[in-house]
Amino acid sequence: MAGFVSLAEGYVPVEWKALSLLTGDCVFAQHQNKALDVINKSLDLASSGLAPIMLRTNGATMPSITNRLSLGSRGDSFYEYLLKDSVFELTPGPGQPALASEALWRSFLKHLPVLFVETNAAAASAVAAAAPHLRQPGSRGEGRRRRRVGGLVR
Repeated sequence: MAGFVSLAEGYVPVEWKALSLLTGDCVFAQHQNKALDVINKSLDLASSGLAPIMLRTNGATMPSITNRLSLGSRGDSFYEYLLKDSVFELTPGPGQPALASEALWRSFLKHLPVLFVETNAAAASAVAAAAPHLRQPGSRGEGRRRRRVGGLVR
């Protein structure tokens, strides 16, 4: 995939851990735990809670102007997997460390608000009024939306 690994594709624990459960072979689960460990250590997720969507194969951030934090494509599934993995795993007993996926999920929740931007409705209306060309058919704005038909864009 163009020299990078997608954040969401680098960690898919539920399927592999279920396979370990069904086969009795822990190797599948262990590889997913290692993948999460690499991503966590290279991106310091425990502290930051958020990760860019494009990674190098060693888990480091892919240097690209198109790389970003995202809850959309390539990002949302990773956080979904963190939650599912923390639910799927057994709760640690007294005195045992918290699961990595659970700790990283909590860090994500803590940092999630920084991804949202509050807007002022009056200011947004003023911008829209000042740029009417964005709403006219044939312009770059909403009037020129494309239709998706059967997987093809028209």
